[in-house]
Amino acid sequence: MVYRLFGFNFIFDIGLIQSVLFCSVIGSYFRVLLIVVNRQNWLKTYSQVINFAILPAIGFLITSVISSSIALSLGMVGALSIIRFRTPVKNPIELITYFLLLTVGIVSNVNPNLTLNFTFFMTFVLLILNIYERYVSRSKLFNLFEEGDVFILSVESKEKLNIENLKKG
Repeated sequence: MVYRLFGFNFIFDIGLIQSVLFCSVIGSYFRVLLIVVNRQNWLKTYSQVINFAILPAIGFLITSVISSSIALSLGMVGALSIIRFRTPVKNPIELITYFLLLTVGIVSNVNPNLTLNFTFFMTFVLLILNIYERYVSRSKLFNLFEEGDVFILSVESKEKLNIENLKKG
């Protein structure tokens, strides 16, 4: 009956559903990890729950549909990310998390075991950064990133700068 309605045999691919669910679970894991470990409270909104659950699955499906040409599939993911990133990014970590989620989806299509290794590695990195922020950065000896430091670039030249030549050239 389904064949007569749509013109094709409709069979669920359980492996594909498992892979998409795997991508969504890993994306949600990264959301929880960033909230709990790194105190990124902006991820607690409902729209971010949806982003972290769906964006890796979208990256997975795009690369699996166009998997005959990896260059074409990566170009499609790049085009989709450009569409998203035309809106101004409020926080640089927001941009990083979206690329992280797309990477999870792409890597899951190539090798799910590599996705798990990547997840463990990113967990380790986030934990180390959290330890650094909480304990090491409080010491003046190891604090490399203080807020309020201003660096000024000074350029010296032996010749006199002619503004009129710069406007013409």
